[in-house]
Amino acid sequence: MRQFSAVGRVRLVSSVLLLGWWAVQAHAYVPVWRSNEMLTQHVWAQAPEKPRALLNYGVMLAAAGRLDDGEHLMRAAAAASYEAHVPRFEREVTKEAVDANLAAVAALRARR
Repeated sequence: MRQFSAVGRVRLVSSVLLLGWWAVQAHAYVPVWRSNEMLTQHVWAQAPEKPRALLNYGVMLAAAGRLDDGEHLMRAAAAASYEAHVPRFEREVTKEAVDANLAAVAALRARR
Protein backbone atom coordinates (compact mmCIF):
# COMPACT_ATOMS: atom_id res chain seq x y z
CA MET A 1 0.00 0.00 0.00
CA ARG A 2 1.20 3.48 -0.82
CA GLN A 3 2.39 5.69 2.01
CA PHE A 4 1.18 9.28 2.07
CA SER A 5 3.06 12.15 3.65
CA ALA A 6 1.26 14.26 6.22
CA VAL A 7 0.47 16.84 3.54
CA GLY A 8 -0.81 14.10 1.24
CA ARG A 9 -3.11 12.73 3.95
CA VAL A 10 -4.48 16.19 4.66
CA ARG A 11 -5.16 16.69 0.96
CA LEU A 12 -6.82 13.30 0.65
CA VAL A 13 -9.05 13.80 3.69
CA SER A 14 -9.91 17.34 2.57
CA SER A 15 -10.82 16.11 -0.90
CA VAL A 16 -13.04 13.34 0.46
CA LEU A 17 -14.80 15.76 2.82
CA LEU A 18 -15.30 18.30 0.04
CA LEU A 19 -16.72 15.67 -2.33
CA GLY A 20 -19.04 14.48 0.43
CA TRP A 21 -20.26 18.01 1.07
CA TRP A 22 -20.91 18.54 -2.65
CA ALA A 23 -22.85 15.27 -2.79
CA VAL A 24 -25.05 16.34 0.14
CA GLN A 25 -25.70 19.74 -1.47
CA ALA A 26 -26.48 18.17 -4.86
CA HIS A 27 -28.90 15.73 -3.24
CA ALA A 28 -30.69 18.61 -1.49
CA TYR A 29 -31.30 20.36 -4.84
CA VAL A 30 -32.50 17.34 -6.82
CA PRO A 31 -36.20 18.16 -6.19
CA VAL A 32 -35.65 21.72 -7.45
CA TRP A 33 -34.25 20.46 -10.77
CA ARG A 34 -37.11 18.06 -11.54
CA SER A 35 -38.77 20.50 -13.93
CA ASN A 36 -38.28 23.94 -15.43
CA GLU A 37 -41.31 25.16 -13.52
CA MET A 38 -39.92 24.04 -10.16
CA LEU A 39 -36.51 25.53 -10.92
CA THR A 40 -37.97 28.86 -12.05
CA GLN A 41 -40.27 28.99 -9.04
CA HIS A 42 -37.33 28.24 -6.73
CA VAL A 43 -35.23 31.04 -8.25
CA TRP A 44 -38.13 33.46 -7.86
CA ALA A 45 -38.69 32.38 -4.24
CA GLN A 46 -35.00 32.94 -3.48
CA ALA A 47 -34.87 36.40 -5.07
CA PRO A 48 -38.40 37.82 -5.43
CA GLU A 49 -37.07 41.38 -5.80
CA LYS A 50 -34.84 40.56 -8.79
CA PRO A 51 -36.31 41.69 -12.11
CA ARG A 52 -34.92 38.74 -14.08
CA ALA A 53 -36.38 36.20 -11.63
CA LEU A 54 -39.79 37.89 -11.86
CA LEU A 55 -39.62 38.08 -15.64
CA ASN A 56 -38.53 34.47 -16.12
CA TYR A 57 -41.26 33.17 -13.82
CA GLY A 58 -43.84 35.36 -15.56
CA VAL A 59 -42.78 34.11 -18.98
CA MET A 60 -42.95 30.52 -17.77
CA LEU A 61 -46.46 31.03 -16.39
CA ALA A 62 -47.66 32.71 -19.59
CA ALA A 63 -46.18 29.91 -21.69
CA ALA A 64 -48.12 27.44 -19.53
CA GLY A 65 -51.36 29.29 -20.37
CA ARG A 66 -51.60 31.31 -17.17
CA LEU A 67 -51.59 34.62 -19.03
CA ASP A 68 -52.95 36.80 -16.22
CA ASP A 69 -50.45 35.51 -13.67
CA GLY A 70 -47.61 35.76 -16.19
CA GLU A 71 -48.52 39.29 -17.21
CA HIS A 72 -48.73 40.36 -13.56
CA LEU A 73 -45.19 39.09 -12.87
CA MET A 74 -43.84 40.63 -16.08
CA ARG A 75 -45.21 44.02 -15.05
CA ALA A 76 -43.74 43.50 -11.57
CA ALA A 77 -40.38 42.80 -13.24
CA ALA A 78 -40.59 46.08 -15.13
CA ALA A 79 -41.34 47.95 -11.90
CA ALA A 80 -38.59 46.12 -9.98
CA SER A 81 -36.04 47.01 -12.64
CA TYR A 82 -36.28 50.66 -11.57
CA GLU A 83 -35.17 49.91 -8.00
CA ALA A 84 -31.93 51.59 -6.96
CA HIS A 85 -29.98 48.31 -6.64
CA VAL A 86 -30.56 47.34 -10.29
CA PRO A 87 -27.78 48.33 -12.72
CA ARG A 88 -28.78 50.48 -15.69
CA PHE A 89 -27.88 47.79 -18.22
CA GLU A 90 -30.11 45.23 -16.49
CA ARG A 91 -32.90 47.80 -16.36
CA GLU A 92 -32.71 48.36 -20.11
CA VAL A 93 -32.49 44.67 -20.97
CA THR A 94 -35.39 43.87 -18.65
CA LYS A 95 -37.56 46.60 -20.17
CA GLU A 96 -36.93 45.27 -23.69
CA ALA A 97 -37.68 41.70 -22.62
CA VAL A 98 -40.82 42.73 -20.72
CA ASP A 99 -42.11 44.70 -23.72
CA ALA A 100 -41.50 41.79 -26.09
CA ASN A 101 -43.13 39.27 -23.77
CA LEU A 102 -46.14 41.49 -23.04
CA ALA A 103 -46.62 41.84 -26.81
CA ALA A 104 -46.55 38.04 -27.07
CA VAL A 105 -49.15 37.74 -24.31
CA ALA A 106 -51.35 40.29 -26.12
CA ALA A 107 -51.03 38.27 -29.33
CA LEU A 108 -52.02 35.09 -27.50
CA ARG A 109 -55.06 36.82 -26.03
CA ALA A 110 -56.04 38.09 -29.49
CA ARG A 111 -56.12 34.50 -30.80
CA ARG A 112 -58.58 33.37 -28.15
